[in-house]
Amino acid sequence: MLKKTIICSSMLALILLPGCKSFTIPEDADPINELPMYGGEREPYQEKRPSASKKAAEEGWDCLYNQKDLRNAMKFFNRAWMLDSDNPKAYWGMGIVVGIEAEDIADPVKRMGSIDKSIKFLEKAQSLDTGNALIMGSLAKAYMDKACRLEDKTEKEKLLKMAEEIFINAGKISPKGVTYFNLSVCLYHQDRYDESWKMLLKANELNYKIPPDYLNNLKNKLNK
Repeated sequence: MLKKTIICSSMLALILLPGCKSFTIPEDADPINELPMYGGEREPYQEKRPSASKKAAEEGWDCLYNQKDLRNAMKFFNRAWMLDSDNPKAYWGMGIVVGIEAEDIADPVKRMGSIDKSIKFLEKAQSLDTGNALIMGSLAKAYMDKACRLEDKTEKEKLLKMAEEIFINAGKISPKGVTYFNLSVCLYHQDRYDESWKMLLKANELNYKIPPDYLNNLKNKLNK
């Protein structure tokens, strides 16, 4: 049986966007390019360039999900932020990259710090694009991931309720199997197994491929 922390960990949304191969990043070798928002060493342009920012963000998604290249993905998301500091996809991308990188941090305190940083970027993205169900899903999963690592029961329950509410709202905006699956996982971690099963059935109805380990684990909880 999988541990709860394993079930909820690393469930990040995969958003595939086309790349723009003609777009390049200056000062490619500068290490601060690989730190979100350039590690605070640079300021965004006062005169925003939304079109160029959009292209940079698209390159970032291409690097992240098609090329599995976190370093260059962050460079492009940084560039998108610099060109337009109000581009929600720049913050969204930075939040996703930081969250993925947090999984490889051995020190639990530093890992939690990275998770918190990821959440801040995702919260900023969500505040700039409040109706984007995909950003909402990413933020809710980040809350859930943090909750699964907490020992404080009260704080854990608070975060899981926050994640649950966001998943429900995201499902209303854009009903997708992955949203209901993640809502099922969120309910599972609140020991609400009957409700979790109902959401899993919804996910299945929307053709989401249910992970066998999770399905068996939930069945065991329900004695099915």
